Amino acid sequence: MADSISLVLQPRASLGRKNGPLRRMGITPVHLYGHGIESRSLQCDNKALVQTLVAAGRATPVSITINGEE
Repeated sequence: MADSISLVLQPRASLGRKNGPLRRMGITPVHLYGHGIESRSLQCDNKALVQTLVAAGRATPVSITINGEE
């Protein structure tokens, strides 16, 4: 089992009800938020997201990379 798994996300410009076309193109809208971090609207390839969630299971941390940021 790996110590951490990585997931690459891209910034998302479309918000709200405009996410339907993204989903039809196989892109999942993601909203990243938490204590001490800025809330961000992001997107991820659907297949990559599912593969990451399956590989991580319930106990493995997932590292998020946004346009080269950690």
